[in-house]
Formats: sequence, C-alpha cells, structure tokens
Amino acid sequence: MSEKSQIDDEVTAGATAVAAGGFVVQSHRGAGALSTDNTREAFELGWSLGTIPEADVRTTRDGVLVAFHDDTFARVVAVASDDPVLAAKRVADVTWAELAGFDVGSWRGVEFAGQRVPRLDAIFALMRGRPERRLYLDVKDVALEALSAAVDAAGVGGQVILASWDYAVLKKWAALRPGDGRTLYWMGTWGNPDEEPLRARFREMRAENFRGVTQVQVHAGLRLPLAEIRRERADPFTPSDAFFREVAAELRERGVLFQSLPWGGADEDVYWKLLDLGVESFATDHPDVTLAALRAWRPREAVQGGRPLSVAEALAEADETRALEIGEGVLGRAPALFAAQFGDAAAVVVSDEATFAAAGSEVDAALRAAGRRAETPFAFGRDVYAGFDDVERLEAALRRTDAVPVAVGSGTLNDLVKLAAHRLGRPYLAVATAASMDGYTAFGASITKDGSKQTFTCPAPRAVLADVAVIAAAPPELGAAGYADLQAKVTAGADWLLADALGVEPMDGTAWRIVQGGLREALADPEGVARGDRAAVRRLTEGLMLGGFAMQRTKSSRPASGAEHQFSHLWDMQHHTHGGRAPSHGFKVGIATLAVTALYEWLLEQPLEALDIGARCAAWPESPVATVADTRWWNDDLAAVARAELPAKWISREALRGQLAALRSAWPALRDRLRAQLLPFAEVKRRLRAVGAPHEPEQIGITRERLRASFAQAQAIRRRFTVLDLAVRTGTLEAGLDALFGRGGRWPL
Repeated sequence: MSEKSQIDDEVTAGATAVAAGGFVVQSHRGAGALSTDNTREAFELGWSLGTIPEADVRTTRDGVLVAFHDDTFARVVAVASDDPVLAAKRVADVTWAELAGFDVGSWRGVEFAGQRVPRLDAIFALMRGRPERRLYLDVKDVALEALSAAVDAAGVGGQVILASWDYAVLKKWAALRPGDGRTLYWMGTWGNPDEEPLRARFREMRAENFRGVTQVQVHAGLRLPLAEIRRERADPFTPSDAFFREVAAELRERGVLFQSLPWGGADEDVYWKLLDLGVESFATDHPDVTLAALRAWRPREAVQGGRPLSVAEALAEADETRALEIGEGVLGRAPALFAAQFGDAAAVVVSDEATFAAAGSEVDAALRAAGRRAETPFAFGRDVYAGFDDVERLEAALRRTDAVPVAVGSGTLNDLVKLAAHRLGRPYLAVATAASMDGYTAFGASITKDGSKQTFTCPAPRAVLADVAVIAAAPPELGAAGYADLQAKVTAGADWLLADALGVEPMDGTAWRIVQGGLREALADPEGVARGDRAAVRRLTEGLMLGGFAMQRTKSSRPASGAEHQFSHLWDMQHHTHGGRAPSHGFKVGIATLAVTALYEWLLEQPLEALDIGARCAAWPESPVATVADTRWWNDDLAAVARAELPAKWISREALRGQLAALRSAWPALRDRLRAQLLPFAEVKRRLRAVGAPHEPEQIGITRERLRASFAQAQAIRRRFTVLDLAVRTGTLEAGLDALFGRGGRWPL
C-alpha cells in the first residue's frame, strides 16, 4: 500500500478526516499563519482543521525535547526585543526551566499573549490514544536516538513523520524504526531557476531505490504574478512545470506521497495549478485557503468537459509559435506576417517542385513585391524524402546566406526546414500546403537517419500561414492522412485518461481542452474533407494546429499521441514499405487507431474491478526484460530501443500491487469515462473509409498476423503508459488478442 493510501485509510477512521477531502495537508509550524509557531494552541488548531501539524524539534541545554522553529529567540520571544543578549541565544543555550517561562505568542498579537514553548512529550500526550492525530517532526537540533526513545515512551510511533532536508537523516530514522519510520524529504530551489540540485537529489534517491523515503516535499516558489496563474500560464513556479510533472509521475509509480509547500500560497489558484501538475499533498502556511481550494477542487475529468479553447487562446499557451494566420486567399499576407516576426531579415523560400507550383512561387513573388530581400528559392525534387542527408543538403545551402527560411509544404518539408533551421540557430516561417499532419506547430522533427526514423528535438516555427484554398486543393490522400492523424487524438485522449487515473502521468487540463475540446467538431465531416469542402478542411486544419500547440505547452507529445502512434513508430523502425514506398504517417496511425480501439472495446467489457491482484503480482517479472514472443519482424535497432525504454516504465511488484489496487477501485467510473471518450470501432472504420484513408491493415501492407504481433512489440518500444501497458500489467493482452484475432487471424468487421 502506498504512503498516501495508508494515511488516507488511517486518517479517515478519525473524527477530523473529512476536512481535507481525502488530501493530506500539513499545517506548517502547527497551524501556519492562523496561529503562533509551534505552540500547543497551534497544534490543537491544526488538528481541529483536519490537517497534520508540523513541529520543529530542538533540544534544550539540559536535554529536554521541545517544539521551536527559529535558530534564535529574536523573532518570537517577547522579552528578547529588549535584550540583545537573549535575542541571540538559542534553545540549546538555555534550560527547560528558563525556556518554559518565555512568552512566545505576543509577537503574533495580543490575543496570543502568554502562549508558551511546549515540551515534545506534552504534545505526544495530546496524541496518545487518538490515532487520527498525526504530527510531522522537522528535526532542527536533536539526536535521533533520543527522539525515537521519546516516540516509543509516548506510544505514538505510527503517528509521526520525520521531516528533514538531509537524506542521511531520513535513512537513519528508517533504520531506527523499521516498523513505522515514515519520513518526508523536503527540498526546494528557493527561487533559483537551476533545477540541477533537485535533480541530483532525485538521482541519489533513485540510486538507493528511494530507501528511507515515504514522502517528498518540493517547495514551489512563485515566479509569475497570481494573475498569470489564473490565466493558466505555463511555468509560474520554480522549479518548472516539467519538473513537477516528472516528479509526480515517478513518485506515484513508487508509492511515495508527493507534497508541495507553495511560498505565497494564500490563493486557491496556486493549489489548483499544482494539482494540475500532479501534486497530491500540501504543506501550507494558509491551511484555511488550502482546505477551501481542495474542497472546491473538481477532479481533472471535470476539467475535461470544460469549454474548448479557441485557436487564439491555444496559441497563447504555445511558447514557440507566436503567430498563426488561417484563412482563404491569405498567401498575400506572407510579407506582413514575416515582417512582424522577423523584422528586416532576408527570406528564402524552401519547397519541393509540387509545393512551389501550388504556393511557393506566389509567396516568393509577394515577398519580393513588398520590397523584402529574398534569396533564390531552394527546391527539392518532387519525391523528397525526410532523410538526414536532405537536412544536411538544405543546411549547407542555408549556411551561404543569413536568410530566414520560409518552408512551403507539408510534413516532410516542414520537418526538413525545422531541423536545418534549428541546427543553424534560426527561426523559420511555415506555409502549410496540406492538412496532412499535426507537425506544423509541433516541436521536434521526424527524420530518417542511419536507416531509422528518429525524432530530433527542435522548436516549432515562429509563425504559420495556412491558406485554406491551397490546402483544400491538395491531393485528397494528404487530407485523408491528416484526418486519420487527427482521429488518433481520440484514442490518445483515452490513454491519457488512463495514465492520469492510475497516477502515471497527470492530466494537464488546459492541454486537454486544447486538443479534445473541439475535436469532435473537427472530425465531424470526413466526406467534406474528401471532396475538399473548405469549411470542413478549415476545421481539420485548425484541429491539427491545436494539437501542436498543446504539445508546445506540455513539452511532450502526450496530449496528441498514444498507443496508436507507438504502432506507427514500430513500423517505421521496421522500415516497413508497401508498394515500394513507406505508407504515410497518417495512414499508419489510422490503422493503428482501429487496432487500439478494438483492444479498448474488448477491455471495457472485462470485470477489472474483480482482478486477482495477488496472482498478477506473483506472475510479474522481477526485471524489465522484453517478453515479446513473436520476433519475426524484430531487428537489432528495435531490440536496442526496447532495452532502453522498458526499464524506464518498469515497476516493482509492490508498485504494481498499488497500481492494480487503484485500477480495481477506479475501474467502474473509469470505464464510463473511457466509453464516453472513445468512438466505436465501426464508426472509426466508417470515417476512415469516407475520408479516403486505408481502413484495413492490408491496405498499408500489414497482414493480420503481423498486426497481432505489433501489439506486444509496440508496447516494448516506448516508455509512455498506454492501454497496451494496462493490458500487459493486468495480464489480459493475449486473451484480448485471441478474442480480436482468433486462432485464424480474424479481425472485427
């Protein structure tokens, strides 16, 4: 059982459990700003609120353990303000008799006058026989052996959590108390944007398998004004959003409670933002605000039903693309868009033969007519391939000028220019000529290097111009590929729901609304896309652009990519061709979306709420060794990738036990949410057929036998948690494939 589950179960048995709504809340120094520091009155208030107070533990000169935070008496001892010598003294400098006489409440206000420093054993006495009363012990100046003896003498071993910034202290406490040694490891950047010291601490814990740590607290420093948090802007804290998400995923998987202490946390929006990032517990100076925020908190699935974000609102969430113009007959806007983003820089149009005829020549002419210095356009041949040698060829040509590239084309052209421009340290403008994929506004370029399709990290275009008239006139198969790629966001969304519900990868509510909010509308008219209807093509184009913006916001492809993309990556790494060519990304993803939808439909009929967890854990391998039985389409590259990716998402048997317990509990409600998210298999197939995309695996050269083998292989080559991992961890994958394919390789109609 995870730390959070244990605390929830035990606290729920107590009288004050409901105040935090099931969340673990630590009241900093007793009751935060609601009371004095480390006094009996503060602890009583903290408990009455339903929180877990924190006591800072120090030792007097004569060996008495007390609760006192500061190094000296200057701030909180009333008489110290008139006695510089006393103000400089510490708890260790005085006896208990001397310390007991000090007023440590008046500094807070006249209503707190007369409050005293408490002995720790007196606080423990308030907890004895009341298991709902817990206490964090932040060790400032105390021998751990003496503290452990005091805990034993009071009989409160199961009710305390030792807190420290020193990992060695936590490991020592865990060794002293092997049965009940709960700990909290606190850390922060204190406003410094450098995250490396925090990452070093996590590497140290990881190296010891988090030995001695049951909770981790990361301080959140406000980097942006509260108004920016209310607008759901990215990275309002130090450390970054990405750091919080990474930590949340790892700690949940390990069953370690993830807590944050937000400095300046006197506003509910701060807590809601941290909840969006995966934080599941808070230490707070404002327990009243924290509790109100938690009571008002809507589960992330409620956010999923929120208002769709407009293209303009989604663009505001992107941190690389600054401008997007979509309309009919807007190629002539290229000079103004270029000038707004790149000033007086020269331009060079990059295209292939087909896209230069469709739009490149007009863009080049418009730039020259506006007085822009424009270099001779660079044109690839008609059958340009996204290979690294093409990147190097383009890079060499661009190096001869200081011009900003203007990529006129679709997926391949955009990726080539994106990577070449990045390698030269230049931004670029993209002019879309087909609604064939979501990569226009996505970071990263998919390029073949050393015989293998690879994703290279590079920023999205600074600006994008999309002329719907040009896009609607593109070859129909390009729009069909883009439609299939967009439809894949349905199963990708289901995978994110699954990962969020099981604590693997928390939902980003804004990114979800960017992609999913208007997705159904964008997919509503496959027939219109097939015939080049401009309204249908515009909705498709906008949907594809939104997917890229969500990926920019999260710095991850998670909002737009799930198991269906793993099939496509697999076939890329297998160098799959059909009819002498590699099928388009959209067509591969379309068939994979059918495969994933079929598996989901079968799984949603299974009684996972009755899963035999003990049997599954007993059968779970102890090491992350690829267990792909069918290796007929395997190769050395795939094996190397699997060896790197499987360990990154492998979990121990104990972690699996916690995850499956969460699944079993959540399954009835989760099943309903997944059913609401997914389209029926028959409808997915109908839409693919209507838009002119492949809807049978053989249409892209994949046999039923090979498609079946691809399920297990695709699971092994990416660390992202998807429905494939759910099937593997629940032991249902083979049974599901038997049901879908049968012994004779059948496939649902």
